[in-house]
Amino acid sequence: MTIIKLPGLYRYYVNGAKDLDYPVNSVQEVLDAVFFDFHALRNQLFDSKGEKKRHINIFVNKASIKDLNHLDTLVKPQDEITIIPNISGG
Repeated sequence: MTIIKLPGLYRYYVNGAKDLDYPVNSVQEVLDAVFFDFHALRNQLFDSKGEKKRHINIFVNKASIKDLNHLDTLVKPQDEITIIPNISGG
């Protein structure tokens, strides 16, 4: 199963889970499965047009999906997907 790691900010939307496991083949399939189970999380990560919000970063084994095949990036059972929002301050 592919492991999805979520920061504390999003755990409220997944009943407090730190990690989720799904048997999927791509980042998009992971997100579809997570959103099916926890639909409130979708609004935190995607806008009303269904596009990933700009401040959301998704990594597969520490590589940004921006540098891979975006949401179509393929994953294997041992892979880890991490979702991290940008953090800024001033």
